[in-house]
Amino acid sequence: MFTAHAAAGQGPGTWGSDDGYGYGWYLHGLAPATLRYHSGHNSGFNSFSAWVPENEASLVILSNDDSTDPQAIARELVRSGLWPAP
Repeated sequence: MFTAHAAAGQGPGTWGSDDGYGYGWYLHGLAPATLRYHSGHNSGFNSFSAWVPENEASLVILSNDDSTDPQAIARELVRSGLWPAP
């Protein structure tokens, strides 16, 4: 599940252009760790789930407002150093 078997490319659900896709999870290098993540959306909701096992850190963002971008929230948490925990 956590080995890249295909290039994920740059799409609306990916974190970066060099991401890989395992079996059900996207994989992104978040030096020095690996971010394992998946997003989901449907009419009326958006979600984002991420895991960095090297830091023992998990993040789940759920929104019942489909205009919310949970991945943007996750990016801001990473950018600000609030997540993943060192």
